[in-house]
Amino acid sequence: EKELSITIPESLDYTEVFDDIFKEYTTHAELTEVKTASLGSLYKLHYRVHLADDRNEKEFLDALRCRNGNLEITMSKQETTVYEL
Repeated sequence: EKELSITIPESLDYTEVFDDIFKEYTTHAELTEVKTASLGSLYKLHYRVHLADDRNEKEFLDALRCRNGNLEITMSKQETTVYEL
């Protein structure tokens, strides 16, 4: 799984805006956090995603970038926390 952060303008309805892209490129996509930015003119969306094929990561990001108006997108490995006693 990977962590995905996407910035979108407030004019986009974040609830379904990327559903078709997620359906094409992922086996799992879950919206985990929504945050406003720039005095509410932007939304920062955080997802947990599992790509169907890691070789298509660039194509996936390009599709998202076209949809979000070329605003910031970040994809990283999911952080794992190890607790020690």
